Amino acid sequence: MSPVIARNRPTSSEGVPGNRPMRHRWYRRLRSPYFLVAAVLVVCTIGLAVRRPWGIDFWVHATAVERLSTNLLAPGGLQIAGTVGDSSYYSPYTVLLAVISQTTGLSAVAVLSLVSPLIVALFCYAFWRFCRLFRTGAWFTVMALGVVLTLWGVRMWAWSGFLSVFSLPVTLPLPSTVASAFMLLLWALLAEALARSRWSLWGWITLAATAIVLTHQLTAVNTAIGCVAILVWRWHHIRRSQFVAGLVSAAVVIGAVATWPYYSVWELLGSPAIDSPQQTLYTAPLWYQGLVLLAIPALWSRWRADRRDVLVLMTAIAMTVVVLGGVTGNYTYVRMLAPAMLAAQIAVAVTLHQRWRDRALGWRVWRNATVVACLGSLLVNGGNVLYALPPAVPVEQIQAKVGRNPVPPDYSWLSGYLSRGDVVITNDTTARRIITAYGFYTVMPGWEDPVVPETSARVADVALFFNPDTDAATKARVTATWSVSWVLLVPDHENATTGLGPSATLVTVGPDGQRLYAVQKSSD
Repeated sequence: MSPVIARNRPTSSEGVPGNRPMRHRWYRRLRSPYFLVAAVLVVCTIGLAVRRPWGIDFWVHATAVERLSTNLLAPGGLQIAGTVGDSSYYSPYTVLLAVISQTTGLSAVAVLSLVSPLIVALFCYAFWRFCRLFRTGAWFTVMALGVVLTLWGVRMWAWSGFLSVFSLPVTLPLPSTVASAFMLLLWALLAEALARSRWSLWGWITLAATAIVLTHQLTAVNTAIGCVAILVWRWHHIRRSQFVAGLVSAAVVIGAVATWPYYSVWELLGSPAIDSPQQTLYTAPLWYQGLVLLAIPALWSRWRADRRDVLVLMTAIAMTVVVLGGVTGNYTYVRMLAPAMLAAQIAVAVTLHQRWRDRALGWRVWRNATVVACLGSLLVNGGNVLYALPPAVPVEQIQAKVGRNPVPPDYSWLSGYLSRGDVVITNDTTARRIITAYGFYTVMPGWEDPVVPETSARVADVALFFNPDTDAATKARVTATWSVSWVLLVPDHENATTGLGPSATLVTVGPDGQRLYAVQKSSD
């Protein structure tokens, strides 16, 4: 395969490429099947933004927007009152949303939800730009999008950064999705910059790279893997001026990252808070990613045609890192599955498009097996897509059969009783992770946070407070130590009816049976 960017360049009546008026070119693009599909996806996302079926990770990012909207220059601790403000969640993305929240008066939860259609539009555009590197047929990008969303496994993870039909509907507003869109756009821009001498492209590459690194560091690693593959792919065509432009771009990105005021990217490297949760993704790989084995014939065909094929290189590099992470116990490396899957899926889409009318028995069997796998995966993993529809009994019944990501409880009702900055003690992990998005703090962090110095003491005191054998005086000491104003009891816990002593007064019962108690402050 020749490493030339695929592109249908329009010609004028005089036969000169590119002379067709810009408005005519965009009109044709907007009438294409892919842009019609993208428009439908954006409209469906409006339904998701209204229903808010977001996974539990959504709430920590909403918390970041809330803290920044309260004080943009000094947001303070993310989860715990009085801690330092350093947090990787204070990214350019959440800073921008905080400014929107301040300007419009909308809550952090509302702003982070309502931005979803814009993110889908950005992602669809970036995906289209990336796919144009390989083929430009009218239906190719539609086919590629379908393969990327469905060719995963019998089941799928609802995990940020995974571009699947099960994950995306509940992770759309997250920084990983925004960073993934910029990643695709950066790859397309880099390939174009290496194919033609346009210095303006390097400016956009620098901007996109900076945004990715500061917004989602794991996606930044994925982006780097793709960049390495593209550089190897185009190595013999790189000119000295392009090499210098790349070095200048990298230097600017490093400088911008080093001067970001909210946190240090370098301190995140090797953090156990990032590494430990990722081990789950090594579980049952054939069950969750097995269908992508259908990409082997496509990748093999491309490798035989070009030993430096970019999709083969990207898949090989990323999978090597994933395997290395499993062997060495560096479980964060499993997140490199994202570019490995994406490259393999794009290879499948390209080969499907090329071989759609191929009558050879082997390719016909492969083509039919791939189509059946994609359609079957959509049927058994499409439950989260139905969140775009209005709530109804038939919809919920279908979701119950095909599977869906559970929607966390609603805690917005707390805003009618608590004031911004109040401290709540609860022994429910889900509640701790959600209520901070409404401007409150918790005694014990809902997420592992290396900037909280006394985490072990906080964990011990929360356990002591909710122990049925703890006396009232000790509970009063705990509430005084951590400036607790409220106690939230969740009925799923066995200690939900534990006596809290005379200093706690029941204020209200929540929609799911949660019991909110006000703590009487000591007069001392």
